[in-house]
Amino acid sequence: MKKTIALITLSTFTVSHLAASTTWNVSLWGKKRAFTEHVEKIAQLVDEKTNGDFKLNISYGGLSKSKENLDGISFGAFEMAQFCSFYHKGKNPTITVTELPFSKQLTLPQIGEIYQKVYKHPIVKKDLARWNATLLMPTPLPQYNIVSKSEDLKSLDDFKGLRVRGPGGIMGVLGKLGAIKTGVPFSEVRQAMNSG
Repeated sequence: MKKTIALITLSTFTVSHLAASTTWNVSLWGKKRAFTEHVEKIAQLVDEKTNGDFKLNISYGGLSKSKENLDGISFGAFEMAQFCSFYHKGKNPTITVTELPFSKQLTLPQIGEIYQKVYKHPIVKKDLARWNATLLMPTPLPQYNIVSKSEDLKSLDDFKGLRVRGPGGIMGVLGKLGAIKTGVPFSEVRQAMNSG
């Protein structure tokens, strides 16, 4: 029996307090892709609506590594950043509630609504304040499926020793089945799979 396991990734977009300048540096990683299109659109709209008086300078990997964007926000290295909560376990535990395994199938708008409600919770706001960060908007992604170079997974025993990348909640479950969690950022997944 072929079994597909859904993985949900939580990606969050953060913004630090308004700086005096009219240009904000924005830290993203990887390359321009669907995951970053909303940030590109915000930059375009901000530029248009302010007649060029306020610009978002988007950098893909030039300002920070993907796992260090909250750190960069906390000490003012840049004004905005996108981050994935499961890239840095323990830095923002309150928003990882959205990574709980075995949630029912949800649409992207539903996922976005859930994230927004979580972001408005006082405990979440307090948690992110430790990083001088305010959650601006979610980056909801569709649920993930397991993709493998190995043979088809025919039973739960097939997870033993399988190296898997995914969010914390589901990885806890897969870890109990013997899977090995890897902390590979999305932009490095293809290379990691190619190299084994």
